Amino acid sequence: MELGESPHEAAARELREETGAVVKPSELQLFQIGHISAIDQIYLVFRGELKSPDFHCTDEALEVALRSEVDAPWDQCANPEIEASVRSFYRDLANGSFSVYEGELVDGFHRFRNVNHSRA
Repeated sequence: MELGESPHEAAARELREETGAVVKPSELQLFQIGHISAIDQIYLVFRGELKSPDFHCTDEALEVALRSEVDAPWDQCANPEIEASVRSFYRDLANGSFSVYEGELVDGFHRFRNVNHSRA
């Protein structure tokens, strides 16, 4: 996060810088909050709707695509430890409702617990 930036603004800016995709910070909703104990870092994951399919590769993202869960290249992810996190999104999307999760990355695996539940 940059000085004076809200978490929602930081997420929207990072998405734009890394993929060219534009979302309104005010329309992002918290999806996950977690802790990576090995490096004492907190992470926030937001979800939101792309209003336009305009996105592209950048120096920070060598491949950018929208994929179904079945078509996602799980064995090729740059950060395979996030698989559980991404699969929780697909699961909630299929159910038509989203939860907020609290998680911790320990020994390369995410452990999550549902904090609340809301309709999509």
